[in-house]
Amino acid sequence: MKIFEATGTYNHKGEQQTFSKRVKADDEKGAREQVLCLIGSKQRIPRRFIEITKIGEEK
Repeated sequence: MKIFEATGTYNHKGEQQTFSKRVKADDEKGAREQVLCLIGSKQRIPRRFIEITKIGEEK
């Protein structure tokens, strides 16, 4: 398992919110899926409104 950090934005109640999340995953695709799941469930935001601008493996 590797640690990935993802940053991006989502629109919450008319305001643009930024986020930065660190997750454990096997690959970038799994990390992206996990970030979408976390943000969507906590903020009640559909996945199509979450924009991940950068995702990378931490060293």
